[in-house]
Amino acid sequence: DQPRSRGLGDVYKRQQFIDKGENLAFNDTFEQVGIFSEGLAAVKKGNKWGFVDKKGKLIIDFMYKNTGNFVNGIAPVKLNSKWTYIDKNNKQIIEQNYDRVEDFELVN
Repeated sequence: DQPRSRGLGDVYKRQQFIDKGENLAFNDTFEQVGIFSEGLAAVKKGNKWGFVDKKGKLIIDFMYKNTGNFVNGIAPVKLNSKWTYIDKNNKQIIEQNYDRVEDFELVN
């Protein structure tokens, strides 16, 4: 005998945010989530990544193939097959596109 599904399978494919009291921070569900960094977290829906704030408001639309975290106001994002860096207004801050990048860090 094969175990029967109780219709809960899809729940395991969705991720949500909880607050410190272990309550849902907001109702949206995502395929994947990143950590909050500088007030924004990368979230994935429909195979595209965007960024939400701590209230669940979509700040940067779902348009990227992959993302990193915001560091010093800048995050790496992959659009099509190349990486670049954006600011919190979704403005590309470096004109070149790269095959590989890491989180942006200012060096003194």
